[in-house]
Amino acid sequence: IPQIKQLPKFPKMPPLGIITITETTVAKACNKVRGGAGLGGTNALSLQQWCLRFGKVSKALRIEIAHFASWLAMDNPPWAAYRAMMASRLIALGKGDQRGIRPIGIGDVLKRLIAKCVLEDTREEATESCGSMQLCSGLRGGIEGGIHAAHQAYQSMISESPEEHGFLLIDARNAFNELSRITMLWVTRHLWPSGATFLFNTYKHWSQLFLRVD
Repeated sequence: IPQIKQLPKFPKMPPLGIITITETTVAKACNKVRGGAGLGGTNALSLQQWCLRFGKVSKALRIEIAHFASWLAMDNPPWAAYRAMMASRLIALGKGDQRGIRPIGIGDVLKRLIAKCVLEDTREEATESCGSMQLCSGLRGGIEGGIHAAHQAYQSMISESPEEHGFLLIDARNAFNELSRITMLWVTRHLWPSGATFLFNTYKHWSQLFLRVD
């Protein structure tokens, strides 16, 4: 747990943004959901079918999902009301070459859909806050631009003194699992105020991981 003096300093605390999630937002986000089933047993393809293929019934479902997403993004619901949705199905993948097991948690597809609904309405703010520090935050052509920039810099270096430059291949550590949750919530509260409430509701307690054994 970081001390207060260790947290990044910001000039002011911005007001929390207002997120507008409608059934249209849910419909757009449904087309972007991918992945397998979590504990609920529903995968992304099934949820897309339910939300988009059955006329008035699908619209009613999208409206309910929009209400639930708005509740998580704008309010402070009790953890018990959505704790089950935050749980993940744990699978054990072999790393190969007898290097052990890699634990992977598969989150519920509804949770992934709600997260994409929040991003639909706050993406521009998140992209502007991350800038070039995080190229996966929606910056158009960001990853491609980063690759070309790195390639150009490398070509420039080896053309001047090829014997002094090269590549070092390393096995990077999983930085995401080593992040300070408190610091992350503190920073996003200042840099991404529109999504800060949803993020806090998502990470304010530890999620449960369940490993099924047949």
